[in-house]
Amino acid sequence: MSISNSDAFGSAAALDDYKKIFKTTVAGPKGVTKGVAGYINYQFTPKFGTSLRLEHLNLKNDVAGTSYNLDEAMLTGTYRATSNFRLNAEVRYDRGSVPAFADGFIAGTSTPRLSKHDGEVKVSAVYSFGGI
Repeated sequence: MSISNSDAFGSAAALDDYKKIFKTTVAGPKGVTKGVAGYINYQFTPKFGTSLRLEHLNLKNDVAGTSYNLDEAMLTGTYRATSNFRLNAEVRYDRGSVPAFADGFIAGTSTPRLSKHDGEVKVSAVYSFGGI
């Protein structure tokens, strides 16, 4: 599904329901993943735009036999320096219903400390030979 109100504004939503069968040498659990994602784009000027993406996943009986929810939010700013070159700045936040994200190590050990949330900031440069 895609909705566009103007040349500067665009949005879309997707609903996914897909099954994955995980075959292991132990028990071979069947895993089911359901999710929904949506994004909104806005082009402030021909050179600068932004996007907001939200996603929710529900995982049941994964490879380890656990079930949990994951939520993600990502905000991206894009500067199109030329038709072939753009710079992206991105902020992302993930949250889970169970501790699933590495957050350093337990003091004095090599055992990872797990957290229910994670975040990152990223800057990228993209060059395209055919135009972006």
